[in-house]
Amino acid sequence: MSDEKSFHMTPDEFRRHGHAVVDWIADYHSRIESFPVLSQVKPGEIRASLPANPPTQGEPFDTLLKDVEKLILPGITHWQSPNFFAYFPSNASGPGILGDLLSSGLDVQGMHRTGNARPRLARADARLTGEISVVEHRRRRDSRHRLKRRAVRPVSRA
Repeated sequence: MSDEKSFHMTPDEFRRHGHAVVDWIADYHSRIESFPVLSQVKPGEIRASLPANPPTQGEPFDTLLKDVEKLILPGITHWQSPNFFAYFPSNASGPGILGDLLSSGLDVQGMHRTGNARPRLARADARLTGEISVVEHRRRRDSRHRLKRRAVRPVSRA
């Protein structure tokens, strides 16, 4: 075995840093409405706050999270803020984030028939989506029907 330092994370480092990232995301979501919705920085301001050259050695992972907090957060649009009324993304819920993490961890390339699970999952997803749309259609239909029955009818003056 070589004494050369690996530039890859060990499973223990990945676990430790992964916990730190999940904790950071949870904290961010708990205070997201405290941020201005839109970026508060001028063009070029973030680049100007970075060093002219990249570091010659890697920095600790917690330094990266501090940089995200200090340098990146002021320069982004906080799409998940309850004060932002433009779009309705569905991937920033807790379950969506964890699903993205799981998907990234598996790194399955779905463009080829590389596994039997991919087409089966696509069929199951399509079937579930269809079932959800049928349930939603029935809920809306029944809701409209109840509203029609409760509607006030104009009084006839015959």
